[in-house]
Amino acid sequence: MSALTRYFVNTVQAKTGLGNEVIVGYVLQAVFALVTAVLFLVAVFFVFAEYFAFGNVATAIGMFLVFAAMLVGSMIYTNNAKQRTKDDAQRALRVPAGAFLSPPLLKVGLQLGRQFGWRRILPAAVVTLATTGIAAEWIRRHHANGHDD
Repeated sequence: MSALTRYFVNTVQAKTGLGNEVIVGYVLQAVFALVTAVLFLVAVFFVFAEYFAFGNVATAIGMFLVFAAMLVGSMIYTNNAKQRTKDDAQRALRVPAGAFLSPPLLKVGLQLGRQFGWRRILPAAVVTLATTGIAAEWIRRHHANGHDD
């Protein structure tokens, strides 16, 4: 494992607490939750079939229809969530990336800093960044308000 990969894994583990043992614990929780749900549904089936005297066939059909409706609802919810995620990602991709992070521009900035001195370049760079940030925000708000001239 490279040093960068190890650093990334350690950072994620430090922030989230995820590790092999935690993932195994989550898998066991999911398995036990599934088994518990199945046993609960069997108990519900017997309660409706025997205690309320609905009969086995009517209870089975009723439970099937309820779970089919819940399946369709979860499919609709998932498709809507997927579409919202796609729309959010496409909207984020349409936002222009920071032009200041392009490698050629960074290289030119470093050369200017070395040539003229950082004490002279730094105030000009700060003012330039601030004005371009303000201009970009103004343009974004201008287009968001429907002024597409």
